[in-house]
Parts: sequence; structure tokens; C-alpha cells
Amino acid sequence: MHRAITAKTEVVHHRCSVKLFQWEMHSDQECKPMTFIQVTKSRQQTTAASSRTLKTSCSEMQMIRSVLSAGEPTALIQKEVLTLSDEERRALLDKAGILSTIEIGAAETLAIKAGLAIPWNKLRLLRRWLKSSGICLAGEERMRQISCQIVGDNLKGEIAPFSFPLPSGGEEVNGSPLVYIPHLVDMVVHLLDDNERAGLLTWHDGYIPASEVWLKIGGDKGGGTFKMNFQIVNVAAPNSVHNTCVFCCFEAGDSVTNLHVALDHFKDQVEHLHGMKWR
Repeated sequence: MHRAITAKTEVVHHRCSVKLFQWEMHSDQECKPMTFIQVTKSRQQTTAASSRTLKTSCSEMQMIRSVLSAGEPTALIQKEVLTLSDEERRALLDKAGILSTIEIGAAETLAIKAGLAIPWNKLRLLRRWLKSSGICLAGEERMRQISCQIVGDNLKGEIAPFSFPLPSGGEEVNGSPLVYIPHLVDMVVHLLDDNERAGLLTWHDGYIPASEVWLKIGGDKGGGTFKMNFQIVNVAAPNSVHNTCVFCCFEAGDSVTNLHVALDHFKDQVEHLHGMKWR
């Protein structure tokens, strides 16, 4: 069998440069060319090498990767990194001085807080724990600013005159916090629109008439506060905590007098909801 061997040599005139030899073997059967690369042997470890030596080494590695990956050295580097464990990757990024943390913005962090339904003090604990794993949540001050922008005039708070029982009997009137949503009808319509856009509304296989939307309004006393809330029944899990919307909350007992103080201004809005048309 006749074989012809030809050599192609590329030499850069510098004693530390890489020399690339490509040998092509021609025969009756198709063969892939063999490539030989001269690699400069370093006398020092990489951590102790000079910037000039490191530049030469990186250049040689780039050429080797280019040959091995058929011209896609970046893709090969990605595959090399994936072979490392999570700890090795994190250590590699830290030693290289590359930012290895994930930054989460204020609006996204606020959404996380709302989704988890946790108070500010629990969010601080979560922030410290995530930071140890390279995940940084936005600062609380910026989050509160965005929260105020979102809430706007949709939430009001005041000190209202509530009745409190005396140890010796009888009652006394003291000021206590009252927080509420002033526009209940708008809030209900907004949530109905959101659920419709998300495709979450259901009529429970005809149990609810197709021309009706059901709301459930109720109150709960616990933890030193009384909370009034509503739930949209036209969803898959109407009793879920994620479907429960608090529209009024006050720090006092649930006596008849206190309920009148907190809820009388909702009477007309609830009656309006009972007869209104949504669509």
C-alpha cells in the first residue's frame, strides 16, 4: 500500500513560542491528520510564575483547546468546569477573583418575602443564611421603599378607639392600631382579573353557576389581633392560605363594639360586592 507523508510546520520566531506540527498521512483509507504541539515546560508552579510566563502558558493552553475542540475552545472550557464538584467550582471562582455570588434585586426579594409570607425579622435570618451560599438578597431599606411605592394609598393605618376589658370588671377605651384596605371592591376586582389572566378561575364542574362569582368573607381572632379576610371561591383551592386576602386587622378583642369600630365603613362596600357585575 502506497503512503505519502507530508509535513506542515508553522514556526513563530521566538524561543518561547508554540510550534505546531501537523502530519498528514495519505493512504487508500481515509485518515485523520495527527497534530503534534510543542509545549514549553515551566520551571515554576503556576502560583509562583511571572505574568510573562502565565501569558505564555495561557496562550499554549488556548491553542491546545482549540485543536482538541475543533475550533471551539470556550465550549471545551465549559465542559471542563462541569466536571468539577460544586465546592471545587466555588473555590475556583473565588481564587480567580471572579464574582461568584448571585445578586437578587429589591423587587424580586420583596416578591420572595410576600410569597413565603414571612415578616421582616425572618427575612433577615434568610438573608444571612443565603449569603453564606453565595446568594445576596437586596437591602431592607430599598425593599421598604419599593413596598411603599406599591402600596401607595391602597393601605391605611390609624389609631382607633377600641374597648379593652379591665381586670376588675367593666371596659376601658384605649387607642390601638387599625390597618385596612380602604378600597375593598377594587381589590376584589383586581384579584379576579389576575386570576383570570393566569387561567386559575374555575366553576368547579358546574357547582358554581356559570354566571356567578363567589366570595367568602370571614374573620379570625388570634395572636393578639383580629383579622378580616376574603377568599375567591372560584379557584382550585379556595381555602388555601395563598388565596386568603386580609383586608382589615386591629390589635384588640373581637367584641361587638370593636367590630363596629373597625368594620362599619366596609358595610356599603360589601353590599356593593353582593350585587355588582364583574364581566
